[in-house]
Amino acid sequence: MGIPQLTRRYAWAWFTAIKGMNGNAVRPHAQVYPRFYLDMADEMGICVLNETANWASDGGPKLDSDTFWETSKEHLARFVLRDRNHASVFGWSISNENKPVILHVYNRPELMPAQKKAWEEWRDIVQKYDPTRPWISADGEDDGDGILPTTVGHYGDMTSMKRWVEIGKPWGIGEHSMAYYGTPEQVARYNGEEAYESQEGRMRGLAYECYHLLANQRKMGASYASVFNMAWYGLKPLPLGKKDLTTPPSLTEDGVFFPEYIDI
Repeated sequence: MGIPQLTRRYAWAWFTAIKGMNGNAVRPHAQVYPRFYLDMADEMGICVLNETANWASDGGPKLDSDTFWETSKEHLARFVLRDRNHASVFGWSISNENKPVILHVYNRPELMPAQKKAWEEWRDIVQKYDPTRPWISADGEDDGDGILPTTVGHYGDMTSMKRWVEIGKPWGIGEHSMAYYGTPEQVARYNGEEAYESQEGRMRGLAYECYHLLANQRKMGASYASVFNMAWYGLKPLPLGKKDLTTPPSLTEDGVFFPEYIDI
């Protein structure tokens, strides 16, 4: 979201929106957010699954580099030390989608031994620096091939959920729904022709899907239930500071400006 995201006001608006949809938790996705997000979560009573910047979905991490694996340990230790005293943090997400990217994007199964070793090392780092929180997960990577104490899957169907349940650990879903990729044709299974009529019609169909996905997660006993991603795909962007939306923004004529900040 750019500049607005770097303000306490944005964090307040985000968490207020979560409360408005009867949610109580957030996963700041795949990067280290500014500290004031944790401050605001503490103040507002929002639970946080705190996630590192260790994710492979964008193709960025050099998973074939020893330097990457060594640096990731320092990153995690500093991350836990920074945020462990925040009451809002209920658990640690140590990585995001590394395993499926290794196997299905890079198609390099020979990298998995290094990933398994890393899961063990990352788990031990969290337990060393924060022995108070048993929730340690890798989002979208099940239970890290049995290494981690919790299971978190991404997407999937009822068969996937049954598999996650059968692992026998506290489990949840970190990302669900087709909001990221669903075409009107795919969404139409929930609300028919309305999905083709407008973006609002498509979003209404996605809302029906999310309702069923959350209901199924509750039915299957998930400890951590979610869809993905309310902030990116479920809210209408607001034209902050720009009146004429028919022209590109100009630093000299338009720009995006904020008044003097007042902490309330």
